[in-house]
Amino acid sequence: MLFAARSAVALYRLLDVLPTLSGDHRITRRFTLVPGSDYDTDTLAAIDALGGRTVPWAEACERSYDLVVTASPKGDLHLLRGPHVLLPHGAGFNKSIPGEGSADSASGLDPEFLRRAARNEGAPIALHALAHPDQVATVNAVDPSAASRAKVIGDLTLERVLASSPLRDRYRTALGTGARTLLVLTSTWGPESLIRRHPELPARLAQ
Repeated sequence: MLFAARSAVALYRLLDVLPTLSGDHRITRRFTLVPGSDYDTDTLAAIDALGGRTVPWAEACERSYDLVVTASPKGDLHLLRGPHVLLPHGAGFNKSIPGEGSADSASGLDPEFLRRAARNEGAPIALHALAHPDQVATVNAVDPSAASRAKVIGDLTLERVLASSPLRDRYRTALGTGARTLLVLTSTWGPESLIRRHPELPARLAQ
């Protein structure tokens, strides 16, 4: 089983899948970096820190896999042999990247990438996993052939957050918060992200 990540964000989406495979020793897990993203710096560092097995891209393209799991339809995924599962990249289709794919198309919902599978020009997506039924309707409006391979599996990241709710006190103890208020910031990437536009915000909130 190969997990193909194009960026650090996509990798963490893939890591959300691992708990469902824990304890099944029949499954060999490998990770590779799909080249081409401007945000691929240190993408596989988390895998190295966990002692996971990584495979160079060139080597990954030489093998066949029972399953290839990715969280982005972009890049040369068609070079990876085996049925592909495309997981949600984030919370819905909310971000577009100028100069990449179709103009004004949300990342993960770009007809240029979704239609490649139907034309056998891109990744053979066996399953397009989505978080909500409305997303199936959105994909169907863009490309009915892609929607025919779509199925709602839920949002794995959200489900992990909800499952962690009873562990609030354990997390606070591990973080050493004591009686202090714990603030959590989330930010996307790129020049328009919260952390890029307001880099001083964490320090201001800590005052």
